[in-house]
Amino acid sequence: MPGPKGRRDERRPLVSIDYYGINKELVFKYEDTGEVKNADQVNLTIRKGFLGFDIIDDCDILKNGK
Repeated sequence: MPGPKGRRDERRPLVSIDYYGINKELVFKYEDTGEVKNADQVNLTIRKGFLGFDIIDDCDILKNGK
């Protein structure tokens, strides 16, 4: 995903996930690019928020399953 105006070269990394049969994309900060590119998986902790919406409570970027 391209960066903000004036810094288009700072592309933000995307991770595609299958969330209950629906394809979703998580967008990370530009500073996390190296960590996301080297990751094997992303571990999400989800909780129910107000009005029943799902909220990402925590996100761990895992390399080699660790």
